Amino acid sequence: HLGRFLHQDYSIECDSDAHNRYKVLASVAIIAFSFGVPLLYLALLARHRKNLAHADAQYLSFFFADYADKHWYWEVLECFRKLTLAGLALFFGQQGSLLQTALSMGVMLVYIPALFKLVPYKLPSDNHVAVLDNWALFFVLFAGLLLKVESSFASTGRFEPGYSSETLGYFLSALCVVVLAAWCVSLWHDICAFNAKQCFRYKHDNTLVTMPILTPPDERYHIFISHSQQD
Repeated sequence: HLGRFLHQDYSIECDSDAHNRYKVLASVAIIAFSFGVPLLYLALLARHRKNLAHADAQYLSFFFADYADKHWYWEVLECFRKLTLAGLALFFGQQGSLLQTALSMGVMLVYIPALFKLVPYKLPSDNHVAVLDNWALFFVLFAGLLLKVESSFASTGRFEPGYSSETLGYFLSALCVVVLAAWCVSLWHDICAFNAKQCFRYKHDNTLVTMPILTPPDERYHIFISHSQQD
């Protein structure tokens, strides 16, 4: 009889009761994991948002250490941005459609101005690299869109695209080199800044503790080193 069958395995009928039960189970698992994990991060961070420097909140430092205190939630936004780019676009149009690529580009056009406006990272170099990376991702999506147009419509002979897939390949390779070079420069800048400040720890407001320059030659520092952050 006629019906819908799974593309990867034609022995599985998509309209059968057994398959529908698995679809419900898979849908619940996807929603629970995709949205539940970021929301769990948000709940844990919100609990300690007013005192992130306290020892009780340090097990969450992976999520907020790189961001300014007022942007303690930014890692959760990062999770939802990745979820939107990787998952939600699948619900719009067919797999690999132009609509999916255009939707992902729209997400980037909203996210990049937010980075400019809010400046969520502590270090300026991290903000610059984040903006550059997201612009690079936008142009990768744009190049992918051009490749889809070139492969789908140029073969009809009705118009000339004005570019080749080889040119887009060079463009994408150059983007990767630029992003990698920017990351190396940022890392070098952070290392030099850290060594110049001779920093040993953070203050309670997450600013670096610097050692003042001693002008009298007979003055010396006495430094106590401890593994505890409470000293």
